[in-house]
Amino acid sequence: MEAGTDLPVFKLDFGTIGIMTCYDGWFLESPRVLSLKGAELIVWINGRGGSVEDFIMKTTMFQSHVGMIAANQAYGSGTMIGDWPVRIAARCPDKTESYISATINLKRIRQTRHNSRNFRQRRPDLYDTPVTPKSVASLPADSR
Repeated sequence: MEAGTDLPVFKLDFGTIGIMTCYDGWFLESPRVLSLKGAELIVWINGRGGSVEDFIMKTTMFQSHVGMIAANQAYGSGTMIGDWPVRIAARCPDKTESYISATINLKRIRQTRHNSRNFRQRRPDLYDTPVTPKSVASLPADSR
């Protein structure tokens, strides 16, 4: 497995989607970048042995004004569909193969994004370039 080199966004006939894979979802920058690139819906593909955490999806949806689909390997659990702001609209039962469907209100997401103070009042002048926190940078390499 190799690390990706981009956070891709695709314009489809129904809306704009962003793609995140597995570990990308653990970092708040990944979904925010996708959202700022225009993603209204984020598809988070996982191959985990354990469940995808719904609190990560809820936080991502709320902060980045997106809907989400988390797809996990069938026996790993946590395949979910989430609608903005924090509603898990459908979830596969744990440790079973399942099929789920749900409606995501893209009109409401678009209205929210258009009127978002969070997007308009961001301060990229303070955090334009991602930096390594000093507390992490000062740790010995073998303890990171």
